[in-house]
Amino acid sequence: MPSTIKKTLTSFPKKVLRRILRHLGEDDLSALAATCRIAVRIVRHTVLMSAVRFRKINEMVSPPGSGCIAGPTRVALNNLSIELISVIIGNLGPMRMISFSRTCRKYRAAYLTHIHSETKKEISRFDIDPEDLMRALLKTGGIVVGSIPIRVLTGGNFKPSDLDIIVPASAEDTIKVLIATKFGYSSTGSEVLKGVNPSLRVEHTFRKKSLVIKIRVAKGENAVVPVMLSHSTIAMNYISPWGIFSAYPQLTLANRALFNHYTDDEFGDSLGINYRRVVEIFDKYSNRGIQFAMDASPWYNTSAHKCYSSSLCTHTIRTLYDKGSIFIRFPGREHQRKYLSNVIRYNERHTVVWSLGGNYCNQADIFHRAFSISQRVFPEYANLY
Repeated sequence: MPSTIKKTLTSFPKKVLRRILRHLGEDDLSALAATCRIAVRIVRHTVLMSAVRFRKINEMVSPPGSGCIAGPTRVALNNLSIELISVIIGNLGPMRMISFSRTCRKYRAAYLTHIHSETKKEISRFDIDPEDLMRALLKTGGIVVGSIPIRVLTGGNFKPSDLDIIVPASAEDTIKVLIATKFGYSSTGSEVLKGVNPSLRVEHTFRKKSLVIKIRVAKGENAVVPVMLSHSTIAMNYISPWGIFSAYPQLTLANRALFNHYTDDEFGDSLGINYRRVVEIFDKYSNRGIQFAMDASPWYNTSAHKCYSSSLCTHTIRTLYDKGSIFIRFPGREHQRKYLSNVIRYNERHTVVWSLGGNYCNQADIFHRAFSISQRVFPEYANLY
């Protein structure tokens, strides 16, 4: 654990560290310094450079002849206040947040709380009680998709213009009634979805003044299947009553995305894909700083690439429970069943298996079709974050 904390702290930009430490009191500085050796040096240097009175500075020196500082202890970690951790997390980027959360249980709990808080903040912008929406999703089997999960995960400097929800086919009428009666939105029309996602049937639009909710209805009973047939990996994230899921976090958190190959081949033609609409979607995300590619080679060293097994290989068959994805569960909720709340990434009945497809890495003349299908889930075998 000390080595992980060290790597995390040394990855912080100096300006970020100064901004964090400038707001801390003596007790918090002492607690932070007690977590690891690198923290000792950072705090000590900051105090000396700032010429701040710090009566405990003599405690932050190496024992005579040892040449090093004693490692962190469980007590020292527990001395860190939640306020201090919140300040630290609030100044980190998405990748550093995850690294930081893996250094100890307390940081992990603070990260989960932070993500939950950001999720509630985004949902509240649509004049909806987040807990009421989660209950509606639990009742209908729906999920929040689109820009909101991306905003929560990446902390992007954009504001989603609408709240996008996907529900199973059987929940279409139920969710329409809930949106109208529970949340006070009015229906403004429907559109049969053609040419964008082969697993979506229709989209219903609801408005309350300038606020917009879009309900997309899946063709089947698993709302996640259409997510994994999205135009690219940047859209393969969702919020469920259990937490927030990202299928390709290594790419998404770095503002990168792989194309789903059904948008770029004869298979797409057979599905009637409207390429003009697809290009418009790509332009929208490109304007937000997202980089697109057919495979991960522009960004990562592919010399050790393992076809059909690497999570970033477009031909690998993926599931919601494999190690290439990340599921950030929300803290305990009153509507969660205790024996399932730590494992369910969609619901207790279904998972999803998918592949992005494309030409095989070692056989360019062979094309693998993209797909996304629903399967039964067995929670006891789930790989947890």
